Amino acid sequence: MVTNEVLAAKLDVVIARQDKADAKFDSLGDTFVRKDIFDLRMRELDVQLKRLENRRTLMTWLIPTASAILGSVMTYLIIERLR
Repeated sequence: MVTNEVLAAKLDVVIARQDKADAKFDSLGDTFVRKDIFDLRMRELDVQLKRLENRRTLMTWLIPTASAILGSVMTYLIIERLR
């Protein structure tokens, strides 16, 4: 026969398990991101990426151009000095 003490002990175990499950479920809110926040962050990252790509494109053209001009000036000065 099942006594009240046995039922109370089983109920305590079930309540403890339910509390653990509730705590895990409540912590899921910190794990997942809402869609609007995710979209906003993706837009920010896209803007940063475009800025970095533009800077890279500028440096890709600027550095060789500057070195070519500097090389031409140095060559001209050396030729003029040798004359």
